[in-house]
Amino acid sequence: MTIQSAFDGLAGQEQEVKNALADTLDAAITGQGVGLNGVTATAAELNYNDTASPGTAVASKTLVLGTDKEASEIHAVRLFMGAGAGVEVTTTAAELNMLDGLPGLIGFATSPGATNAADTTITVQNAAGAAIAEASLVLVWLSSDASGYVLATAMDTFAVKSAEGTLMASLTANKVLLVLTKSTGLCTITTTDAGKAAFYINAMPLLGHTISTGTITAGTAYGA
Repeated sequence: MTIQSAFDGLAGQEQEVKNALADTLDAAITGQGVGLNGVTATAAELNYNDTASPGTAVASKTLVLGTDKEASEIHAVRLFMGAGAGVEVTTTAAELNMLDGLPGLIGFATSPGATNAADTTITVQNAAGAAIAEASLVLVWLSSDASGYVLATAMDTFAVKSAEGTLMASLTANKVLLVLTKSTGLCTITTTDAGKAAFYINAMPLLGHTISTGTITAGTAYGA
């Protein structure tokens, strides 16, 4: 008997054949019949892959990482980091968010100033390199080496340029300053030296945001 003659013998039973094939396929996919190349997952389990998109988290679906192993969003009750079982991170989200926007980098731009002077603008930046638009304390000092370890010989002057920041303290005359930037996060330091000696300017932002009280007035805080 040929395959064609076998089908010819089913004339008039097309619907029954369709139903039988559908039942066989359903059984294979759900793992209740002959199986599908050894697949034992149920239809519901396979459907977790439906609408899954690389790099995008979809509720109640399989998470597929993107080309850079990224995922758009993950909600985790507990987080462990490190090799093996890892170490649990116990810091809360609120505590981590306190670090958001803290000073992390410093930008420098030096240009010629008045006679024998160089003006260096210092920009306090966050970890992404964006300027932090608030007043920040910065420790600024002169050095004779690129690492900032060796203090330079004192210049003729080393000072905050007028209206370009506030001098909080001169820690070492013409060498080390504590400066409060403007509300834009910038300050400018003027270095003057008749001999035009080579030097490096170094800056270290003091971590933390500026936090102020409310207005203190005679009617609210001063004693009688």
